[in-house]
Amino acid sequence: AVVRELGKFLQRHAAALNVFIQIANIDPVVEATGRSAHHQTALDVKMLLLERKSEIRHPEPERAVESCYGIVYSSIARHLGLGARDAAGEGDFDRLLDDLGEVALLFLMIDRKDLARALRR
Repeated sequence: AVVRELGKFLQRHAAALNVFIQIANIDPVVEATGRSAHHQTALDVKMLLLERKSEIRHPEPERAVESCYGIVYSSIARHLGLGARDAAGEGDFDRLLDDLGEVALLFLMIDRKDLARALRR
């Protein structure tokens, strides 16, 4: 649900975000404001996930959440073309969000010992 909400939020605001990203290349005030807003969004998403920290099986929950956010945001931003002239737009966006949600969930929930055993088979 967190991945889907982040993706839909970014999708709804992609056009405006792209304008601000382009302006940020030449306006330090816009750049600082945008950077601050992005950091706050990232922090909000991470803190939301860490509310369930006791359920995260990764040995380093904060690191795992940080990695998940980076992977999810980068994939969504690429699909939407945030910061680029053209959106990559490859494939179905809703399917991408479903897949990213599953990838993040599995990464957070997998027991590394179980993974190591499975890989040795």
